[in-house]
Amino acid sequence: VMRKTMCKLPNDKRTIESIFFLGPNEGSFFWVFILTMLQGVSGTTIGLIISAVCKTQQDATQIALCIFYPNMILSGIIWPVESMPTALGKVKNKVPQKQFKNVFLQYIAYALPQTFACEAMRGILLRGWGLSYMPVWRGFLVTIAWIVGTYAIFKKMVKQT
Repeated sequence: VMRKTMCKLPNDKRTIESIFFLGPNEGSFFWVFILTMLQGVSGTTIGLIISAVCKTQQDATQIALCIFYPNMILSGIIWPVESMPTALGKVKNKVPQKQFKNVFLQYIAYALPQTFACEAMRGILLRGWGLSYMPVWRGFLVTIAWIVGTYAIFKKMVKQT
């Protein structure tokens, strides 16, 4: 059964994504793999900081969830960042103006580690782009910068204790 399914795929792409999800895969699986591994290392370094701050596993789990879900929602993984409002819209009218004066969702989204990596992944998979395209190399560069920055913060925190 699997052999027949694989033969029906467009352009005979045999990656996991195109076999199980029947989605397009125009780019290099190598760059997708490298970017995914770098994002894993980035998440690990953020986890190192959380573990250095927390005294118990329960505290670390709660802080990790408080970081993970907003990051997932705002980084463009679920919907594109461009479709987010630049300000909080209707909520802004119900809450005092001073509290939401400088809160812009898109600016927050572009400060997160997964936003540019998500754009790079879309460029690689859907358009077949390589490192010569700015959104792709920017995704790699921002991911590496987050790894270096968060690891430096972790090392500084460990030295202080």
